[in-house]
Amino acid sequence: MANRRGMGTILSVFASSVLIAQSFAQAPPANSPRGPAPASAQIQPRTAGPTGSQVATGGQFIPPANAPLPAPFFLSPQQQAELDTVLADWEKQNGQIKTFECSVMRLEYDATFGGPDQLKTQSKGELKYATPDKGLFRITEMFVWARDPKTNEWQKNKAEPEEYWTCDGKSTFQVDHKQKLVIETPIPPEMQGKAISEGPLPFVFGAKADALKNRYHMRITTPANAAKDQIWLEAFPKWQKDAANFAWVELILTKSSKVPYAIQIYSPGNSPLEDHAKLSRTMIQLVNPDVNNPLALLAGWLGNFARPSPMGYRHVVQSNTVAPPAAPQAPVGPPRMDQASRAKAQPR
Repeated sequence: MANRRGMGTILSVFASSVLIAQSFAQAPPANSPRGPAPASAQIQPRTAGPTGSQVATGGQFIPPANAPLPAPFFLSPQQQAELDTVLADWEKQNGQIKTFECSVMRLEYDATFGGPDQLKTQSKGELKYATPDKGLFRITEMFVWARDPKTNEWQKNKAEPEEYWTCDGKSTFQVDHKQKLVIETPIPPEMQGKAISEGPLPFVFGAKADALKNRYHMRITTPANAAKDQIWLEAFPKWQKDAANFAWVELILTKSSKVPYAIQIYSPGNSPLEDHAKLSRTMIQLVNPDVNNPLALLAGWLGNFARPSPMGYRHVVQSNTVAPPAAPQAPVGPPRMDQASRAKAQPR
């Protein structure tokens, strides 16, 4: 699954963050058996050729953000029809959600940290949403694991929570506790009203069936041992810009309400052909979901949770601008990738 930096990017735009879990015990474990996919939906190796790619140091080909990625599997007409039905029903159910709030549990596994079964971080927090595009994601408690140098045993240590992101439809906000800042990033006018549904992981609020199919290679992967009220889905990026955030996502919906309650995100660079239990991943569960609560509607009239203003914090506005191209220079050493984006903070 995505690493913490990747999750920060995802949550800062508020697209991924809203998934519902009634309890972790209800969600199948990360390494639960699922059996092989149908023959016509078997994973195919993804290959990226040099066409339209850029070359980084060392000769590695890096596709541009708008480069399409090949399909990792193929669906039969029947499988495609079943997927279309699920996505259409999901879109309909999503359209009925006006407010949502729940607790969040996030478990991060890093295969290079201490093995596939060793937790790296465990976090608790809260998540809120109000139609059409107000959202909040805040980590309130966090633990990290480290080896005791004397006993060589893993120890669970409390850490200071760092993630606090909101979106009010016109701007996203990051609360930086260390610097006591509220950093506002305006959303471009053409993206306003779409920050939730068109962000890095639009799998919950405002998701449209056609938009999901245009953006992801999706398939139903419900295993035989799944609960009766479960539908399992996998989504692979169709475009390089999404592949930079995650390799693929596993999602579990309820058949009755089409409400997601468990999601697992695999870090970029992982392959679905490998043992999933040995890969770096993050599991998110949402606990005690509360949908369309009248009190939440009233709270929305009285205040705006999407515009944080902690006492004693300074508010700055961060504008993303693109610098003009630099003057051509003689190349020195192997070619490399340069970023022209610059971000500067200005007091508001």
